[in-house]
Amino acid sequence: VAVGEPLTLTAVASDDGIPAVRRAGSRMPVNYNALGLRVAWFVHRGTGDAVAFQPEQFKVYPDYRGNSPWTPGWAAPPIPADGRFPVTAVFGEPGTYVLRVMAHDGGLITNVDATVVVTK
Repeated sequence: VAVGEPLTLTAVASDDGIPAVRRAGSRMPVNYNALGLRVAWFVHRGTGDAVAFQPEQFKVYPDYRGNSPWTPGWAAPPIPADGRFPVTAVFGEPGTYVLRVMAHDGGLITNVDATVVVTK
């Protein structure tokens, strides 16, 4: 792919229902909203500042300040009916990138990597 050229990536994921999704009023701590299927793409290796994802992806690490499953009040994006989670990545610099998609349901986690070579 060339710098500035959009690349569409799609992950397919489903939830087995374990653990059960818990919402407000459950026994889970108020600041932990990380149950229920969620899928996000991120830069695993490469220049993270040089990749823009659309739609914007939530943070896959604990961050209590915002856009993270650990942020108070955060809710997972809706699960598409077909289980497909597409994202468009646009690269601002040439290089080799490893993009990782993470599917997590609050109990089990699966990661898959995709290597992308970006040219000028």
